[in-house]
Amino acid sequence: MDFIVPIFVVCVLLCAIIEKKDIYSLFIEGVKESLVLVFKITPYIFAIIFAVNLFKDVNGVKYIATLFNPFINFFKIPIDVIPLLMFSSLSGSATSGMLVEIFEKCGPDSFAGKIASLVCGGSETTFYVLTIFFSLTKVKKTKVILFCALMVDLMVIILSVFFANNF
Repeated sequence: MDFIVPIFVVCVLLCAIIEKKDIYSLFIEGVKESLVLVFKITPYIFAIIFAVNLFKDVNGVKYIATLFNPFINFFKIPIDVIPLLMFSSLSGSATSGMLVEIFEKCGPDSFAGKIASLVCGGSETTFYVLTIFFSLTKVKKTKVILFCALMVDLMVIILSVFFANNF
């Protein structure tokens, strides 16, 4: 496993030599394109970070948990998992931190630990991915894609609770 990256680099270099390509010029061109891409997506990333921090600062978790209380009670979702369920679509690093907190507080084999593990393994940072995708592709009609992505996130939560209960 330690040799995968060096082997890949050697293969790329060999292919470039065989095809008689100017490796250095191609590398510099790739770096230039990457920098343009970074500058394009940076405002969107800052917007997500700002929104997540604002949401946490105004106790948005508490208000949304109150709003979805019937859903939470119906599925018997532990209160410790609610913040993780809410942030799993927004921030991977925040979700990882919350997962560790749940493990420390409840244990990895607890009901909350199982749900948190399944959600982290089955979900994606939906808003981050869609923000990057929409910012680069200039897609204007985002409602259907966002709705489908959020339905997948909801299914991950429901199936995580189901599997944590039954397995």
